Amino acid sequence: MASVIIHLNGWPGVGKLTIARLLRDSLGARLLDNHTVFNVAFALTEFRSPEFYAAARIVRDAAFDCASSVPPHVPIIMTNAVSKSDWGEENWNAIKALARRSNRRLLAVVLSCEEAEQAKRIASPERRYLGKLNDPKGWSLRGRE
Repeated sequence: MASVIIHLNGWPGVGKLTIARLLRDSLGARLLDNHTVFNVAFALTEFRSPEFYAAARIVRDAAFDCASSVPPHVPIIMTNAVSKSDWGEENWNAIKALARRSNRRLLAVVLSCEEAEQAKRIASPERRYLGKLNDPKGWSLRGRE
């Protein structure tokens, strides 16, 4: 496979990480999921605070620097819930910049699923273990708060 970043975008619970793991295994790719990047900020700061965004930027930039040195023949799979917000736009721009500086094509894929399935997936115990949102009542399943 040519030099590529496959970016899986979708709201919580649609199966981004599940699909990313399958792609990683079948393509021999590297996986950089959004929680690997942002869990430091989630663990040490208040969500959506200025400190959260500062910590997330530091970790994201370090992770993207590492990703830019992955050999070109190794695909990179990424996950995120990029939204129409200042933060979402900033992250999307950082992903596009990573693709440019690492000379990789960027393949963006948007995932969705039925609301009932999404609610069931959000409540799964594995999500809690991974530090992910796991209360379907705390999230509008269409991604609006």
